[in-house]
This record gives sequence, structure tokens and C-alpha cells, in this order.
Amino acid sequence: MDTKPLEFRTGFLRGEARIKTCQMREPTVDDQMNAQGTGKTAAAQELHLFASLCDLTPDELRSLSLHDYGRVQQAYQDFLE
Repeated sequence: MDTKPLEFRTGFLRGEARIKTCQMREPTVDDQMNAQGTGKTAAAQELHLFASLCDLTPDELRSLSLHDYGRVQQAYQDFLE
């Protein structure tokens, strides 16, 4: 399965370490279906989907700057094109 490297401008904290990179794996239909049951809003579903694809927690993604979160969204879109 294909992956895309992500580099963040500010990243997020995991314990006391600042994380500025991760990998997003290619999404599957199952990933999409699982995400649909995780949140009441489209934004919550997206967050859970991206967390699963990047092997991060939803809280780690929530702590990203909007700029960095935009990179996650773009990586996902790249897989769909």
C-alpha cells in the first residue's frame, strides 16, 4: 500500500517530544466506512479517518495548526486524484 510523508511546520507534542513528521497510508473503502461511525459531524469523521491513516490519535491531530492540518487534508486529496 502506498504512503505519503508529511512534514509539519509546527507539529504537535507527544509527551515531551515535538513531532514534525508522519506518514499517511493510502485510504481504503473500509477506512471510510469505519470513520462514518465515529463522529456526528463530517469534521469529526474526517478527523478520525485521518488519525487512522496517519497512525496518530485524534487529539494529536486536533492540536495541529490549521496550516499543518491543511497538509494532512492535501495528502488525503492526493490519494483520491
